[in-house]
Formats: sequence, structure tokens, C-alpha cells
Amino acid sequence: MTTILVTGGTGTLGRLVSERLRADGHEVRVLSRRAQPYAVDLRKGGPGLDVALQGVDTIVHCASSQGGGDEKAAAHLIAAARRAGYGTWSTSRSSASTGCRTATTGPSSPWRS
Repeated sequence: MTTILVTGGTGTLGRLVSERLRADGHEVRVLSRRAQPYAVDLRKGGPGLDVALQGVDTIVHCASSQGGGDEKAAAHLIAAARRAGYGTWSTSRSSASTGCRTATTGPSSPWRS
């Protein structure tokens, strides 16, 4: 069984993604600011993010905040994913349209390895 971490898993998009993945037989971990056991504010990062990634096969990044901070949140997630050994990154278009620039390729971009 594949274990998938869905960031923003209690939000509009993330909830639907989580439901579909579970219906397809995957084990889903929901990461959200308030949902236990993986309550992490991606804009702040922290050790809970590393814990949430332990044993995860796939990350689906659906988190977004109307209050801003999506780029910082993505940078924290990418850094934690790298620490956990992930080398490939994908994000939802919904997150990208709210300020998370997935096409950024400059030398200081968090998307570069």
C-alpha cells in the first residue's frame, strides 16, 4: 500500500484529493495547520513536518493560504522533503495560482536541487 501525504488535506482541494486517494486504496496522511496528528503550519515549518514525512512514499501539495505565505510554506516543505530523501517535486495548479511559483528556475529558487 502506498502512503501519501496530502498537505492542506482539510481544505477545499486537499479534502477531495484525500478522499479519492483513500477510495483508491492508498493510506493517506493529512497535513494541516490544525488536524492532528500531523498539525503543522507550513508557513512556519518545524520538526513536525519531518515527522509527517517519515515513511511517506508520495507527497501531494495542495496547501494554500488566503493570508499569503505560500512560497515560504513550499520552501519549508521542499527542504523537509529533501532531508527525507525526495528528489522529485510536483504541486497542484491551485496552489501555483495563489502565488506558489512552480516555474521559478533561478539559482536561488527553492525548486532547484
